[in-house]
Amino acid sequence: MEHHDLAERVMSVYTRVMGAAPVNGLDTLPEDAQGWDSLAQVRLFTAIERDFARELPKHLMLIGPSLSAFLTELETPELETP
Repeated sequence: MEHHDLAERVMSVYTRVMGAAPVNGLDTLPEDAQGWDSLAQVRLFTAIERDFARELPKHLMLIGPSLSAFLTELETPELETP
């Protein structure tokens, strides 16, 4: 999937979870969005995992990084486990 398509999907999931579009696109930080607290972070994390059928690293469950951190991880090929 292309970068633009992934970005649109990540922002779409964010909009669904948060109830509003990300104010700064992928550069949106938790402090930019009303209601982006630790519970919202967990909801966003699990929604992205579910929508992309991909397990994300647990550090993304912690509040702090911008929305682009999810995109960066999704663009990284998954490692296959033996």
